[in-house]
Amino acid sequence: SDGGRRTPDPGPQKNKWVMTLKEFRESYHKATGKASDLARSTNYSLIAIVWVLSGQNIEKVSSYRCVLIWLLFSLFLDYLQYLIMALFGLFKYRYEERKVKEISKIDETQTNGYPNITPYLTTVCFILKFFFAFVAVCCLVCKLIKL
Repeated sequence: SDGGRRTPDPGPQKNKWVMTLKEFRESYHKATGKASDLARSTNYSLIAIVWVLSGQNIEKVSSYRCVLIWLLFSLFLDYLQYLIMALFGLFKYRYEERKVKEISKIDETQTNGYPNITPYLTTVCFILKFFFAFVAVCCLVCKLIKL
């Protein structure tokens, strides 16, 4: 019926609900990157909203001081998170480079016996920047309710 041709066996079916560790890591990095982008956009949008609500008057902006302080803390932690990742990555790479003397021989899977605190520091920054943005939104809502 198929003219003597056999369809290739597709192999074992992969469960679409089960992820490999590599797929999970890629998904995690994509999701946290997108969440950081959204938090940053939200912070800038809230700063613009405060500017508009204050009638673009610098004296009235000071009445939104609480909101702005929390937004600035959130933005600071956003930048600090990426700065930590960049600097620790650079220091680790330079350490390995000096130790090995040849870039092609650097073993990227090797741990050097010292703890890698980068994920912990960046996770703290990641969580706190959302917390600070949430507090800023709460301050803004309270300010608007009092108006």
